[in-house]
Amino acid sequence: MPIQKSTEAWIRDLFTNIDNKNTEGFASFLTDDVKFRFGNMPITQSKPSVTDQVSHFFNSIKALRHSIEELKLLGDTILC
Repeated sequence: MPIQKSTEAWIRDLFTNIDNKNTEGFASFLTDDVKFRFGNMPITQSKPSVTDQVSHFFNSIKALRHSIEELKLLGDTILC
C-alpha cells in the first residue's frame, strides 16, 4: 500500500530531528505515555525519561545520518 505524503513527510521530519541530534525536536514526536526501547536496553517509560536517554545518546556521539531509501506500509506498520 502506498504511503500518504503527509505520513512520509512526518517520517522524514522525525529522522531529520534525529540526524540533527535535536532532542526536543525528537521528543515532540512522542506521546506522554511513550514506551521506548533503544537497541537492547530495557524499555524506558515516560516522555521525560526517554528525552533524557536520547539526550545522553546524542551527546555521546559525534554525528549520525539516516538515508531513507524506501517506505512501505504493512497494515499499521511502516518500514523504512
